[in-house]
Amino acid sequence: MNRRISTAIVGVGFMGGLHAEVLRDHPLAKLDWVVDTSEARARQVAEQCGANWATNLDDILVSSDVRAVVVALPDLLHVEVTSALLMAGKAVLLEKPMAHSLAAAQSIRDAASVSGSPLMVGHLVRFDPRYRRAAELVRSGSIGKVIHATASRFCGPPAAPRPGNSVCFLVGVHDVDALQWVTGQRITRVLAMARRNCLPGHEFDMDDVVYSLCEFEDGALGALSFGWTLPSSHPWELEAGLTVTGSEGQVRIDAVDDSLLTVSSGAAAAFEDSYYWPLAGGRRGGNLARELDHFLTSVVQQRDFEFSVNDACRAVAVNDALLASIDSGLWVEVEPV
Repeated sequence: MNRRISTAIVGVGFMGGLHAEVLRDHPLAKLDWVVDTSEARARQVAEQCGANWATNLDDILVSSDVRAVVVALPDLLHVEVTSALLMAGKAVLLEKPMAHSLAAAQSIRDAASVSGSPLMVGHLVRFDPRYRRAAELVRSGSIGKVIHATASRFCGPPAAPRPGNSVCFLVGVHDVDALQWVTGQRITRVLAMARRNCLPGHEFDMDDVVYSLCEFEDGALGALSFGWTLPSSHPWELEAGLTVTGSEGQVRIDAVDDSLLTVSSGAAAAFEDSYYWPLAGGRRGGNLARELDHFLTSVVQQRDFEFSVNDACRAVAVNDALLASIDSGLWVEVEPV
């Protein structure tokens, strides 16, 4: 029996293009449609993947064949597109962050609830074996009661302004989610500071770097830091990590060294990604491939996803509080989800 399901992808920028490569090669997927407002980009990716292309959702929404859709649009565009797809009965994998505000995220959650269509938010770190093992160890009680925890993520600045409202959503949402997931505790309040327009040539009137203290529901203390301030000469494209200290031990993830170093004549030494979406043998693997495999397998087998939509909403709720704290300079309570 042919178990491949008809799929589509909406938005084929950097992340959408990577998703398209994985869908093209996945044994459970038949990538039939590529949608992007840029006709040239939609056509280019569609030709590479042997798919149809479009500049709007019309053909996807009315298609009885398309069962699963990846939405890889800027977060400001998530509500209308994702809600329409869910109401049309499509299973949706929505790239993080779920939305640009908690109210917007809850609107998408409501559409999923009303329609009954499967919705998974693509928090990539959830499929990283390092973070998954850390979560298992902390949840099992191996380090005792959590006392304090930190998480960070830094990359280089974008080449051009990014649609969105803060580096909190574009970068930091990974670690906001990871810190709550690994500790098994909700962040209840935050105190944050930010700097913006501090990188010459990259004055986008958006936060470049954010530092925050946070408190968890059982009284544990935490810290978050993230931004796009790594210099272009940096040998790693990403510096990230997480540490959780408990009453009986500690778990620590140093996600800086990806272990594969390349040195060639006339080029700077660089470390290559070996976790997030590494390319080997012409195929994308790593966390992204595991994420899409979980989504497609769950849709085909009609199983629940590993984590809930409410988890994704909680990450957005913390980001809303971070932005409010940056504006006010005060501690801000995180709205419960």
